[in-house]
Amino acid sequence: MKILLAGMAGQVGRRVHRLLVAAGHEVRGVSGRAVDLTQPQAAYGLAQGCGILVSCAGASVSIWRGERRSFEDVDPVIHAALLEEAVRARVYRFVYLGVHLEGRAAHTHFVRAHERFVSLLRTAPLSATVIRPTRMFSSFQDLVPLARCGVMPLSGDGQARMNPIDPQDVADLLLRHLHAGPADVDCGGPEVLTREEIYRVIAESHGKKVWMPRVPAGLVRTPAGLLRPFHPRVADLLEFFHFAAAQDCIAPVMGQRRLKDYWRSC
Repeated sequence: MKILLAGMAGQVGRRVHRLLVAAGHEVRGVSGRAVDLTQPQAAYGLAQGCGILVSCAGASVSIWRGERRSFEDVDPVIHAALLEEAVRARVYRFVYLGVHLEGRAAHTHFVRAHERFVSLLRTAPLSATVIRPTRMFSSFQDLVPLARCGVMPLSGDGQARMNPIDPQDVADLLLRHLHAGPADVDCGGPEVLTREEIYRVIAESHGKKVWMPRVPAGLVRTPAGLLRPFHPRVADLLEFFHFAAAQDCIAPVMGQRRLKDYWRSC
C-alpha cells in the first residue's frame, strides 16, 4: 500500500514513518521544512497513486519558534489543500491528527483552527478518522529551559488535571486506524496528573528543584489579546494555555507509556 504521510518530520510524524516502513508500506513523506503547503498548488500531485493519506502536519506549538502566522492561517489551509489533493487522486482514506475537545478550551483560536478542517473533512467523499490526543508529552518541551533555570511559573493554582500521552502511543493509534476506524478517537495516557505534578516530573528529569510561582490566570490571558495584532501565533498559544490550565482535560486511556519515562529517555 502506498501512503502519503504529511508532517513526516514532526514528533508524531517521524514515529509514524518508522512504523509504516516496518509494516512494509511504501511511504511518500512530505514535511513543512521541504514544502510549504499553504502555497497555492503546493499539494498538487503529492497523493497520486496513494490509497491512504495520514496527516500529522500543522503549525508548531512552541512559543520559541519564529513563525508569526496564526494557527487558522496555517492548519486549515494546509489540510484543505491536502484534502483537495486526496479527493483528486481518489485516495480512499484520510487519517488526521487533531486535538481533544474539552470545555472552554474548545472555543480557542488554536482548537477552532483544527475543527475548521474537521468540519470540511466530514463532507468529503472518503473514509476518515480523527485521532484526538489530550496533550502530548513532547508539547511540554518549552518548559525545559525554565526547569533548567529553576523557575517554572504556574498559571492559576496548578491543580487542573490531565492525562497527557506519549507521541509514540499516538503514532501507534494512527497505525491501528490506518485502514478503518470510527470518526473520532479521543486518547490520553495512563496517568492523570495535575499541572504542578507535570512540571515537577519535567524538573526532576533534568535534576532540578524548581520554584513554581503562581501567576494569576488573567495575566496569561490579557497578553494574548494584546499580542494578537503583532504575533498571532503566540497569542493563540497563550489563549489556549490560559483555558487549558484552568480545567481538567481527561480522555479515555489509550496510551501505555508514562511521562516520567519519556522525559528520562530524552
